[in-house]
Amino acid sequence: MQIGFFELQKVPDSTVLRAWRIFFLTGKVADDAPEYLKAAAGIIRWVNLTPKERRMVDYLTRARQDRKNQDEYIREEARAVERAIADQRVAAERAAREAAEDRLAAELAEVRERQALAVRAMRIGGYADSHIGDLLNLSEAELAAIAN
Repeated sequence: MQIGFFELQKVPDSTVLRAWRIFFLTGKVADDAPEYLKAAAGIIRWVNLTPKERRMVDYLTRARQDRKNQDEYIREEARAVERAIADQRVAAERAAREAAEDRLAAELAEVRERQALAVRAMRIGGYADSHIGDLLNLSEAELAAIAN
């Protein structure tokens, strides 16, 4: 059987060995220690807890996870509300644009109807189509379309 040992005072200067030395002397893990040493230290701390302390750690761990889950749920709900508001805004803008287009179309139809009445009245009054086009600033094609 072979047993390995080292003296803590005669360790060569290496980051890994220095981390182990600090851990064995103080029970603390250096920031630059290897991950396996950090994991081992966590396990040792857990094993050394009393049952009451373990229950408390479990409770705190669950409470932190619950809080994290609640925060994530709240963020998701906020995103959903923001999407719904954006959708409503888009729908309202679309409805306003469509209403404006409808009003514009109605006004254009009314203008065309009044132009047609004006053209008919001028024809009845004896004006020639060329004079009517000049007065109303209409081309011959527009004048023909209105007259029919």
